Order: sequence, then C-alpha cells, then structure tokens
Amino acid sequence: MLKGRALIVDDDYLGCRSLARLLTRMGFDVREAGSAREAMDALRFAPADVVVSDYSMPVEDGVTLLSDVARDFPESVRVFYSGTVPNARIKDALARGVALRHFTKGDDLQALLNFLRELAPPAV
Repeated sequence: MLKGRALIVDDDYLGCRSLARLLTRMGFDVREAGSAREAMDALRFAPADVVVSDYSMPVEDGVTLLSDVARDFPESVRVFYSGTVPNARIKDALARGVALRHFTKGDDLQALLNFLRELAPPAV
C-alpha cells in the first residue's frame, strides 16, 4: 500500500505549485522539484511513492529523469504530466515501463487526480 508521498517535478513553478496544492488537499504529502537534479536529490533524501514529472525541462527531460527514478527507486509509481503530446520517446518510455501513464496538462488533470486517488487513497 502506498503511503501517499508524492514528488512533482516541473520547471514551471506556478504549474508545479498548483498541482501540489491539489494533491495536498487530497491528503498527499507533497514535495516539489524544479529540475531532474533537484528531484533526484529530493528522492535520495526521502523516497516518494509517486513521482509526477513534466517531459520538457532544461538539461534533462522527463524520460531521462523517470528512467533514473525507475533504476534507483523502482518501487515508486512514475507518471508524466506534460503539455507535450506523447512523442516516440515518451511512447517508448511507457512501453519500457519507465512510466505507467502520460497525462496531458490541463486536458487530463481530472484523470491524473483520479489515477492518483486510486493508487493511494488519502488517510482519513
């Protein structure tokens, strides 16, 4: 059973904060990172049950990040939440199990929230 610890990784500060607020209201213990490097540092400090990552970020993209997370923290659930339409690189990552799902920012917000709710129902 997941414990409800979530890490949101996005270089868009406002988008990251907005999603963090929603997940906090759902009962998740949420941390945020603005880059792949920050995310890996945060995970080494305290692993997360769920990692939600943007695809397009400077230096390292979401596929690289989630590949590293899958290698170092295989027990974490990994998903993309990105404005990028799934391209060949994202589709390949999904096929290899690097991430379970891809959700499109804005359009799939409710689907993402429902997916996370089903994975880790918040403690009452």
